[in-house]
Formats: sequence, structure tokens, C-alpha cells
Amino acid sequence: MVQSAREEPTEVKMTLPIDGKELVEYMHFLGKGQYFKKNNIAFNSDRFVMVVLYANKQVTKSFQDAYIVKHKTNPYRDLEINKYSEVINNGECIIYSKNNNFMFVFHDFTIITIKILRKNKKNTLVALKKEREMFNDFKRT
Repeated sequence: MVQSAREEPTEVKMTLPIDGKELVEYMHFLGKGQYFKKNNIAFNSDRFVMVVLYANKQVTKSFQDAYIVKHKTNPYRDLEINKYSEVINNGECIIYSKNNNFMFVFHDFTIITIKILRKNKKNTLVALKKEREMFNDFKRT
């Protein structure tokens, strides 16, 4: 998958084993699990929405480079020692969880962010827009 990545002027394209709908379903699964873990209650889709984002190394590289220049450390290693982080399997997965904002970092490469927001018209539209973007951007090839 990573080896298939190619940069284009406005985006990075790569072959993925799943499509956008499956990716969003997986992100919702992660979000519901983390929400339950944090709040000891099941996620209620009648009261809340999830705004989900996906980023890979090509997308986050400029942030990582700037962080290293400014702090002289690796942002992922710093995230591992943050009091809001949980490290799984020696850093294969880092879960940052503060309030109802979650970030999952897999192998210092793939980042999934999930914001749990009160359900209202504005937040629902934002969540649906982000999901539609993933449906369009992630197509099985």
C-alpha cells in the first residue's frame, strides 16, 4: 500500500485495501470504542456526531519536520509520554484521548482523528461533509 503512494500537485494517491465507506465504518468503530472506554457509556448517535479525519505520512510530513526543527525531538515520541496518551505495543499505536477528541497514530504513519460533538444541524453537516470527502477520496482500485 505505502509503496504505491505517488504525490500529485494537490494530493497523494495510493492503493488501499478498503474503500471510503469501509474506512469511515472503521473510524466509527474506533470512536465508539474509545468513547465507551473514556465515558463508561455507549456512544449515543441520537445525541452526538463524530467528525472523522484521516491523514497519512505524506500529509503530516511538513508538521513532523517543523516540529523536529523547533523542538529537536520526534513528535510521536513526545506524544507517547503525554499524559493523555496510551501507547499500545511499544508505539505501534498511540491513542491520544482528551475530552471527547481522539487521535489514533498507527506506526508513526497513519493518523485518524475523531471529534465527538453534540448533535445539531451544523455539526451533523460538518460530519457528513467529511465522510462524503472520504467516500470520494478513498476508492478501491
